[in-house]
Amino acid sequence: MKYYNKALSNYVNFKGRARRREFWHFFLANFITYLVLSVIEVELGIAYYLTFVFLTFIFLPTVSVTVRRFHDIGKSGKYTALYLLLFIGAVMIMYYAVQEGDEGTNKYGESPKA
Repeated sequence: MKYYNKALSNYVNFKGRARRREFWHFFLANFITYLVLSVIEVELGIAYYLTFVFLTFIFLPTVSVTVRRFHDIGKSGKYTALYLLLFIGAVMIMYYAVQEGDEGTNKYGESPKA
């Protein structure tokens, strides 16, 4: 939860770097929350209002943590536009997200591991 809260508190921070752990904890918590909300909506027979509100709420934090994750591996935050390619883009983002971050300082800031 510590990394999830860190990502949420930096929801408009597009500078700096995010560790793999922060990115993946954020992704996993959002995925589980989305699944739970979807099941609740199906069981109650309601439209997808809860998931729509949730996805709207996490949109900026998701973009922010992804930009900072790209910064950690020395890539521009513009790679976040891969989300627009839907499935192929998501696979490419996941490929980059599992890579080890640059050791020490890079042009985007100090290592978040320090």
